This record gives sequence, C-alpha cells and structure tokens, in this order.
Amino acid sequence: MNSSSAISPEPASAVGDIENQLLVADGPVGGLPPAHDATGMSGLRDEDLVFVKKIKKKSHNSCCHCIYRYIVWVVTLFGIPKLIFKLLKFLTILLGQFLFAIYARTLWECCGVPVSKLNKQDYLLSKYMGITGDVPVAFNLLNIEKAEQLQWLEEWEAQDSNADDKMDITEFHRYFNLKEVRSELTERMFKIYNTNYNGCINFKDFLTISFTYAPYDRERCCELSFRLMSRRGDTFDIDTSCLDLMDLEHFVQERYNRSNKKSEKWVKKIAVALYAHIDMDMNGGIDYQEFRTFAMENRIFLLYGFWFQSQLRKMLFGEQYWKAATEARRSIYFLDVAFTQTMMQMLDGPAVHSIGMARKDAIPVKKGEKLTFQKDFNEAFYAYKEKKFKAKQDKKKDTTVASTLAAKTHTRLIKIFSRIVPDGMNLMTAFLHWKDVNFYSKSLEMDGGASYKAHNMSLVDLKIAGVANSVGKSTAKLAVALHADFEAEAEEEMREGKKFTKKEKKENAKNEWRPRS
Repeated sequence: MNSSSAISPEPASAVGDIENQLLVADGPVGGLPPAHDATGMSGLRDEDLVFVKKIKKKSHNSCCHCIYRYIVWVVTLFGIPKLIFKLLKFLTILLGQFLFAIYARTLWECCGVPVSKLNKQDYLLSKYMGITGDVPVAFNLLNIEKAEQLQWLEEWEAQDSNADDKMDITEFHRYFNLKEVRSELTERMFKIYNTNYNGCINFKDFLTISFTYAPYDRERCCELSFRLMSRRGDTFDIDTSCLDLMDLEHFVQERYNRSNKKSEKWVKKIAVALYAHIDMDMNGGIDYQEFRTFAMENRIFLLYGFWFQSQLRKMLFGEQYWKAATEARRSIYFLDVAFTQTMMQMLDGPAVHSIGMARKDAIPVKKGEKLTFQKDFNEAFYAYKEKKFKAKQDKKKDTTVASTLAAKTHTRLIKIFSRIVPDGMNLMTAFLHWKDVNFYSKSLEMDGGASYKAHNMSLVDLKIAGVANSVGKSTAKLAVALHADFEAEAEEEMREGKKFTKKEKKENAKNEWRPRS
C-alpha cells in the first residue's frame, strides 16, 4: 500500500466514496504527502485502506431517492390515485431522514460500507461504539473532550490487533505488563474490568473502569483494594459486600507463608487474630466501612489497590495524564498528595514484587529481612497477644477454682464420715463400715438378707447377725456381739456333750463372719 504504484485518491462521489478521506497518518499514501489530507484526520491502518479499495467502486444513491423511485414504480404498476401518491410522497419526505439513518447504520454495521464522509474519530467511534451506542454516552459522562476521545480510541485500536473490539485475559496481562504478578490478583482485576461476565473486555468497560480506579484518589484506592482482597470483588456493592475469614487467610498465606514457610495452622491463627481486630461489631463479616476505617490507619491492605493503580497509570498514558485528569475532575476525585507520596514510599521499599505488595514504610527494614505480622499489623499483633495472655490467666483461674472446690468437697466428706462413725476409726475403715451396713440394710428390705449372705456370710453367721440385730451398730460392736453369740452357742453344745475337734474348730473359724478392715 505504501509503494509508488498505490492507488491515487479520486474525488468522492455524491453519496460518500470514502477513499479520499481515509489516509494513513504514519506516511504518504499513493505517493501523496499528508498535506493532501482533505479532512485533516489521517491515521488509518493499511488493512482499512485495503478494505476501502475493495468498496471504492460502490456508489450509493440517497435513501430518499430510492424510496421515491420505489413509490413511483408502485404507483405506475397499480395505478394508485394521485392524492394517495402525494400523501406517500409527503410521508417519504417527512420520514426520509429517519429511514436514511436506519439505512446508513445497517450498511455500516452489516457491510462495513459508510454512506457519508468520516474523519478518523468518527470512523473509530463508529467501529467501537457497539450496538447500543454506549461509548459516546460514556465520553460525555466522563467529561472527555474530542481530542482526548481520539487518544483513547487510538489506544484501544492499537491493542486490538484482531479488530474484534475485545480484550481477553491474555491481552490484558500483556497490555498492563502483569505477567510477573500472581495469577489470582490479576484474574480478580480482569473480572473487575469484565462487567458483562463474558470473559472479554470491550472498549466501553475499558474506558469506564480505567477512569474509575486510575485517578489519584484515596477513596478509589481503598475501594479497589477491598475488591481485590475479596473473592467476590467483581460483584462489589458498597452497602452489602464484605470480607470473610477465608479472604484474610488468602492474604496471610500470600504475604507471609511464601517466605516464612508457616504452617496452615499458623496462617489460620493469624487470620483469625486479624479478623477479630477488624470486625468491630462482631457480626461475622468485615464490611467496607470497617475495612476502610482500619485501612486508613494501617495501609498494608491498600498496597493491593495502589500497586495496580500505579501499573494502570504507567501503562495507560502515563502518570502526568492521570494527574491532570484528576485535577480536571475535582467534583469527582480528590488528589491527596500526602497519601500518594506515602504509598509510593511503601512501594519503593523492600517489597514482594511477585505479588505486588510491600512492607510497612514506618518500620526500617534491612535488605532480605522477612515480612512479619508484628511489623505489618502492630496493633492487631498486641491485641492478639493480650487476648492469648488473658485466656491463659482465665484457664489458670479456672484450674485454681476447681482445685479449691475439690479440697472443700474432700473436707466436707471427712466431716460427714466423722459424724456417722464412732471415734477411733480411720477414714478407710469408716467408709467400708458405712458401705457394709448400707448394703446389709438394703438386702434385708429387698430379699431378707439373701444377697448379703451370698456375698459376705455363711448360714450360721447370717443367723447370728439376724439375732444380734446389728444394723446400725458399729463394726466393732457387731464383732463383739457375734463373738458372744458364738461363745454362747459353743457352751450350749458342750453342755449337750458335743465336743469339737481341731479340724471342726478350724472350719468354724473359716466360716466365721468378720467385718472388713
């Protein structure tokens, strides 16, 4: 297209032959210098000129003229009265402009054929405005002037290599130079741009989201940081969105665990400590206002958003452009110079560049020093330590109370046994005596003492115990009574002339009931 044999410009037809309006800004086309650009708007690519070459022979008649000729043909064919013909002619003139607009739009969108003269800005605007035509509205809402509009359109055209008005995540990484940043954050940033949730960014979303978060504004930085930390940041709502414990676990894992090799248990413990410190109303979630209150005092969280803001400004027109854009829109944004300088110092310090975050600037650090939770979140760290110390003290107090209660209970038991047993009996003997007497009493009530006999007494002993009526007596008194009964029985048998051998005496001694000791 740039050779000497290229097509020479020809006069435009009455209905819009556009070759003579579409010239390349980077050099002469068809042997003509840029001075021959009749419209003053050059810069189309070679692909566009090739497309123009293919359609240059097409001429278009006026839509009104076509409609008029069609009506004449219908009148001639069917013989419609002149009155109706005049009425149709009037309606054609009245609606001609509207019908022509539809005709022109259809030709441009479906066939790529313009029906009127276009400059570079109109051409690109028609190319990227979409079906609904939201781009001109967005330009007006953002107060972007004509020259600035062309700058944005040319920037989008330069990255849109396949001319599909779409930017996928690969093109997004390449354009903003995000290859070295961890994928989770860049995916969240891409989802923030992709408002249609279709996996691609169009020009309208690219324009509006860039103008939302690239300006030098502290509130925009805080909002972007919140959305990047949240797993649901693409559906942000300032009134209902919140961070949960898992969001903070991901933050702690990425900021500390990669270098310090902390365990999963440690990560969860630190995340819980940080979560409890930020969630002031303890409702189970960190809403945007709680996040903002904490982030304005401790700006570690804001490094998420500020790093991406800096990258957007750097790759999209530069920092000076965005400073001027922020100043020109003071009703929307507030240029906080002190905040910007502080955040830039934090980014310039020793940082984990692979995840786009830096350590706290207020703490001097040495090269190679590890990131620590104590230095990043000093208040939360000491609140966690205080809570841990208090829990330890409470546990110690509970243990002391339990020991005191046990000692008091033991003392009361001793006093109880001392009341129910005679003097001179030790604690173990008193307990066994009380247990034996209680068992014997229950056995008498239930089965007449049969169960007690089976466990403790022989038949003779049970009979003697029943005669002695030992229930309620002490073990010592019961033993004396039983021995007295045995002696009385022996004396009675001896009177009857019965004598016991040594063997019988031993057997009687074995069967003799004795209290447990």
